[in-house]
Amino acid sequence: MAASKVKVHRVYALVLPDEDPDPSYLDQERFEERREAYERGDFHFVGVRAVADIEVGGVNQEIASGGLWGIESDSGDDYFATVAKDEYDQLVDILGDLGIKRVPPLNPKVRHT
Repeated sequence: MAASKVKVHRVYALVLPDEDPDPSYLDQERFEERREAYERGDFHFVGVRAVADIEVGGVNQEIASGGLWGIESDSGDDYFATVAKDEYDQLVDILGDLGIKRVPPLNPKVRHT
């Protein structure tokens, strides 16, 4: 199908739960307080992906970046925005490989799910 028949409706970033985190780095010396905070549930691990809602031949689809996982959930909005931008750049490359050259800008609000 020609890329001209593909329409990109929107692009956004999602913060998703990391279903298989590796917190082993918290077992190192000097991470005792952080390990305790994790065990108390003060934070958890998440991943960030950029997602494009596209329409192909009248069918709505989602295409997503690979994502960066293992991020501490309390990392802060600035860090999430930086990762979202990196994921957006990866998504633009993926869409380019599919022949989609016109990609809307990333919605600046990172959505936490």
